[in-house]
Amino acid sequence: MPSLFTWKGRIKNFLACVLYRTGILFLLDRILLKDRCVVLAYHRVCDERGGGIPAEEGMTVTPETFEEHLKYLTARYRIISLEEFLSSLSVGRPFGNVCLLTFDDGWLDNYENAFPLLRKYNVPATFFLTTNYIGTRDWFWPEKVNYILSHSQPLSPEFCRTEEARQAARIFRSSAHNPAEGIHETIAFLKQFPAGTIEEVIEDLLRASGMETLPRLRAMLDWSEVCHMARHGISFGSHTKSHAILTQVQDPKEIEQEILGSRHAITERTGKAPAAFCFPNGDYDDSLLRTVRHSGYTAAFIGQRGTVVTHDDPYRLKRIMIHQAAAPNRARLACRILFPWF
Repeated sequence: MPSLFTWKGRIKNFLACVLYRTGILFLLDRILLKDRCVVLAYHRVCDERGGGIPAEEGMTVTPETFEEHLKYLTARYRIISLEEFLSSLSVGRPFGNVCLLTFDDGWLDNYENAFPLLRKYNVPATFFLTTNYIGTRDWFWPEKVNYILSHSQPLSPEFCRTEEARQAARIFRSSAHNPAEGIHETIAFLKQFPAGTIEEVIEDLLRASGMETLPRLRAMLDWSEVCHMARHGISFGSHTKSHAILTQVQDPKEIEQEILGSRHAITERTGKAPAAFCFPNGDYDDSLLRTVRHSGYTAAFIGQRGTVVTHDDPYRLKRIMIHQAAAPNRARLACRILFPWF
């Protein structure tokens, strides 16, 4: 029997198709998005296998879906570069019917799958890099947790040494009927802890699972790929050095290093200082915004959903998150743009 989640998806698909085929979406687009910029936020562009790197739900679109998105977006909007976007913001020039494409983190599959399609359709985009990972074979901690939980037998909490790891194992086991949901809930639970604690949990889960180590597959871009894209219409911004959720970092010097250090790394490697910053997980506060401004960035993107008008605060810019479940086709993408909660 289909789950509640499946039924919700079917209902949304039906409503989106009705609105799309009747032309109501296009009328609403002209009314609601007049003089606004649609800023879309992607992460990974890959199939469910992710090239061996775990692909978490809510983080990916397939290459086929991304191409469908590009067909729709190039037909409905003028896709602009980050430079044009920031120029309009700085002088208060109305955007018109435009869209800005952004990608977070710096995934290798962005180069392998998204970049060729961006060139095919001759559209610019902006990639926000987590610079400590570029050119390495290290993974973000959620992918490590995902791999351990999805490649081991059901973990027994009593085999874990720390209470945090035991609780993580309990959360995962409680969703045995839906492993993907269990992985998502486990990752959400671990986000409340500092980086050191999360690394201890990963080591504990790895030991309890019977694995000796994680695969040494490359998940992220290297700097030669970054420079190649920079020569072909791609802009780059900062996403910190380590993808730390900055509101959880207590040391001001560490915060400064995350924000300024990533800017220096991109400048050194590409020869161009990044103008925009993107907060990991979208989390920020006023103090962090001041540090971003003082570090030389002219704009910052936060986690709040929505579109952008030229009188918006350039350090509190909204985006619309896009992934396979939210936008599996053109109709759902059109609805997602108009109603980001859809």
